[in-house]
Amino acid sequence: MSKFYEKFEEDKHYSSTEGKNVTNFIAYALKIYLTNDEHVCFVGAFTSLSQIKKTKFVGNLKDKKLTKVESDNMFGLSPTMALLMYNKEVIINNIPIFEKCCELSTEFKKNASDVIDIINEYGVLKGIDEFRATAQDDERIARRLTKMNQDPERVKSFFSNISSVKKVLKDESFKERFEGIEFINGKLEYKADKRQQFVTLIADAAYESIVGRQKRIDHSL
Repeated sequence: MSKFYEKFEEDKHYSSTEGKNVTNFIAYALKIYLTNDEHVCFVGAFTSLSQIKKTKFVGNLKDKKLTKVESDNMFGLSPTMALLMYNKEVIINNIPIFEKCCELSTEFKKNASDVIDIINEYGVLKGIDEFRATAQDDERIARRLTKMNQDPERVKSFFSNISSVKKVLKDESFKERFEGIEFINGKLEYKADKRQQFVTLIADAAYESIVGRQKRIDHSL
């Protein structure tokens, strides 16, 4: 985050979109000076003209004539602010834009790799290399594993008691949810299209409430 913020202190910017592929732009920023030494930054999303033209007509009104704009070297500015930055503090209104601007996908992948390293120590996951590759290719998986990495002891506790996973997989309340995941000969394995459900399982999201004795899935994990 600090690296992203520091970019606004640099005097580097585009003065024109000429020669630039605007479809690769992530966001735009407005830097407004409150005093000579104090400023606030607004960050919003870009909308390329090619995306707008899918559902709308875009034109230029000149000399009382409306001419259709054909150039793709144009973009629109979203009126909604994604980020507001002031005095090295940030208010986030659009999480995807925040993640892209701060290149959090790289951090997610690193954290995911750390979690998989812990899992690998137990030697109970069949296809660990495929799972590692999935975490690098699928940002949703990497993000969820990052959340698991915030509590590594929970991860260790789950895999230290891996034999109990059979109770979850066979339980009528969870059986359909985790269909396609098996625990055979001390090894966990899952079908490729069940990777999200597999992460839910190893996040230890299946639980039974103490008072009501209700069996549920913690969807926050």
